[in-house]
Amino acid sequence: MRIGTRIRLAMLRAASVLAAGVLASVIIVGRSDSHAGEGPPPTDMAAAPADNVTALYERRCARCHDADGTGTALRSSLRRLPDFTNARWQQQRSDPQLVVSILEGKGTQMPAFAGRLSRKEARALVRHVRGFASQEIVGVQQYGAVEFSERFRALQQEFERLRKQFHDLNGANK
Repeated sequence: MRIGTRIRLAMLRAASVLAAGVLASVIIVGRSDSHAGEGPPPTDMAAAPADNVTALYERRCARCHDADGTGTALRSSLRRLPDFTNARWQQQRSDPQLVVSILEGKGTQMPAFAGRLSRKEARALVRHVRGFASQEIVGVQQYGAVEFSERFRALQQEFERLRKQFHDLNGANK
C-alpha cells in the first residue's frame, strides 16, 4: 500500500470517527424526555421567568460553579472546573455540548442531571451560563430549529460520502 493511500485512509477513519461523534451528540441532545418510573417529570424552566432559571442555577450549579459562574471557590480541588465568565471557554463549546454535559455529567468531576432536569431546563441553564460571559462572544454556534435540521442533514450527507469513500478506498487496497 502506498504512503499516500495510508494517509488518506487514516484521514477518512478520523473523519468517520468525528462524524460519528457529532451524530452521537446530536442524538443524545435530541432524544426523548421520557421520565417513566422516575416520578413526575421535572418542571419546565425554559419558559419560566429568568429569576426561576437563576433559582435553578443556584440550587443545582452554584455549589461548585459559584453564583457568579467563576468557580473560584473549588478551583483548588477541581482544577478543570470551568470559569463561565471566560469568553474563550464559551467560544470553545456549543450549546448542544453544554446540554450534554449537564444531562450526562462529566465523569467523576460533575454529576449527571438527566433524572433531575429536563432537556428544556438544561437548555435554560445553558442560556443562563452564556449570560455570565460578555455579550461580544463571537463564534459560538447556536442554531434555530430550521438551521439545526439543515446542518444536521448536511453532516449526515458528509458522513455518508466519507463512509462510501472510505469503503471504496479500503476495497481498492485489498
